[in-house]
Amino acid sequence: MEDIKTLKTEKKRPVDKREETPSFKSREEGGRVYVTEGKAEISFPSNAVFYNPVQEFNRDLSIAAINTWSKIFLTERIRGKKGRKDREFVKKDEIKTEADAATTPSDSTESAPPITEPMDTDTPSTSSNLTDPPPILAPAAQKQTKAARRREKRTAQDLEHITNPLRWMDTFTEIDLDAPSSSSSSPEPNLSNQKFKVLEALSASGLRSIRYAKELDHVGSIVANDLLPTAVDAIEGNARHNGVEDLVRASQGDASFVMYKALASNERFDVIDLDPYGGAAQFLDGAVQAVSEGGLLCVTCTDLAVLAGGQPEACYAKYGGMPIPNSPYCHEMALRLVLHTLSTTASRYKRYIVPLASFSIDFYVRLFVRVYTSPALVKGAAGKTAVVYHCSGCKAFELQQLGKAVGEDGNGRGGPIVGPPVGRGCEHCGKSSHLGGPFWSAPIHDREFLKEVIRHVKAAPEKYGTNARILGMLTVAFEELPIPFYYTLPSLTSVVHSNTPSLTAITSAILHAGYKVSISHAMAGSVKTNAPASVMWDIMRKWVELNPVKAKDNLNAPGSVILAKERTLDVNFERHPKADPESRKVKLVRFQFNPTKNWGPLAKPGAKEKPNKQQKGQKRRAEEAVKSEEADTADGTKLKKPKLEGDA
Repeated sequence: MEDIKTLKTEKKRPVDKREETPSFKSREEGGRVYVTEGKAEISFPSNAVFYNPVQEFNRDLSIAAINTWSKIFLTERIRGKKGRKDREFVKKDEIKTEADAATTPSDSTESAPPITEPMDTDTPSTSSNLTDPPPILAPAAQKQTKAARRREKRTAQDLEHITNPLRWMDTFTEIDLDAPSSSSSSPEPNLSNQKFKVLEALSASGLRSIRYAKELDHVGSIVANDLLPTAVDAIEGNARHNGVEDLVRASQGDASFVMYKALASNERFDVIDLDPYGGAAQFLDGAVQAVSEGGLLCVTCTDLAVLAGGQPEACYAKYGGMPIPNSPYCHEMALRLVLHTLSTTASRYKRYIVPLASFSIDFYVRLFVRVYTSPALVKGAAGKTAVVYHCSGCKAFELQQLGKAVGEDGNGRGGPIVGPPVGRGCEHCGKSSHLGGPFWSAPIHDREFLKEVIRHVKAAPEKYGTNARILGMLTVAFEELPIPFYYTLPSLTSVVHSNTPSLTAITSAILHAGYKVSISHAMAGSVKTNAPASVMWDIMRKWVELNPVKAKDNLNAPGSVILAKERTLDVNFERHPKADPESRKVKLVRFQFNPTKNWGPLAKPGAKEKPNKQQKGQKRRAEEAVKSEEADTADGTKLKKPKLEGDA
């Protein structure tokens, strides 16, 4: 076993300080500011705010994702496939073929005699009566046989599996990032004549649309829409400046109206990009309808104050789910709440979603989702939805799926399941639980898609100014377990009031116990695992045994209750060979600090800038001074308030 002193003193690896600074270039000329990002250059008046460098990573990531998706989408179009839906129905077709083969009489004389009815005495006996199956009763018998087989297969283990929100671990298989893709064995079709249509529903300056026009392969047309006339003028001017006015068409109107109009005219877009100020909830209804079959939705939400738990009542009103305030996994829950909204919105129109990639980045979330139509597969939505019971004391959590999982082919009966999975008091510390959700509980990434995006960026890193961060984040997401939520080291140690172990020590202990573990791209120092909370607390009990803490006076505190229980697991902190993922071994930029000052969202155009606390205090003191002067003035003449910085 490793030296305990080494485990105690091993420094936690800090957030990677090889920060990636924005690669854009700017210059001022003739009262206008010119900004170059990627292959695009936009201009705007010096006194206007039309550019936010924080979104360069967002745009780079989007271009890489859309380029990867477009090859898949256009290849499916040429080959006459409908993508994911066809692949999910393969099993159904295979099962049906096997069943037909099993029940179809053979021409061989060695076959078993068919099921027959007693012969009618008035009917002459012929050879055909002895060999041909009865035309009416045979299908009924086949149905009974199939039903019996289904009942036999529906064991208790099966029932437990279709109601277990952790069943998505079955989809987590070993995939070699360096191995050729599964589609590379078949010849690639000629995509030179294939085009797709893009809508940027809230375009502002048009920078994103212009970059799409100059950097996306196979793009046929782009509609850059905005509500403000000044923004539309900027889009048209910047499109001409970049020579892409034939591809980028400026549009003025409400974003939802533009999408509903496209739906009504049967001119759906293949890609719809939503990047609003704040949340995108109000635009999702139009987006899931106006995107083509197998098309791509690119959604940004910057209202993390709502999604990540600060305003739970507002989150429920907008997204139909309740976050857990101050939970360690709040940023992943934000992603899953938006996916849940997309799923429920799409299901109203017999459509379902397939998440390709979902990221929590800086101050926002960014999701890439394909949309398909299938009344059968929509029935599986409840099996991809869950709620969480979050302990108010020790922060342990238990997941509860909302419905039984329907088969991948849309067959099988759904329905409610038995719950809840927790009692009135937490089994670990005795405290009550908070209920969060509902949220999307299925995988939030398609690992094969992530692999293709990584290969695409590695093949031409010079195209993306933030390529190092893209590769780092996508690799961490690729390594991420497909199940909901995670612990963090501070959340574990704060309960038992111990010093903080290294991440390697905790992950090694989990691996030695026979469970899987990863980190999450959403939080540095996170521990995502399929190990139950009882295992996590046994690991922490062992850590406290090796690193004793001062006994607390309050014996009912969550940490005291947990440490008072006997440990049942033999915990091993020796470094496990798989404790360090590849992204850590090759020192990718997995997490980074803010590269510049004021690294955050810009104010909405036309919004009045709010004074900061210092300005508010200065203004209040000045007003009090004026009132005091007025009271002391003999003639009652009012003094003029001094104008302060930040006043209009």
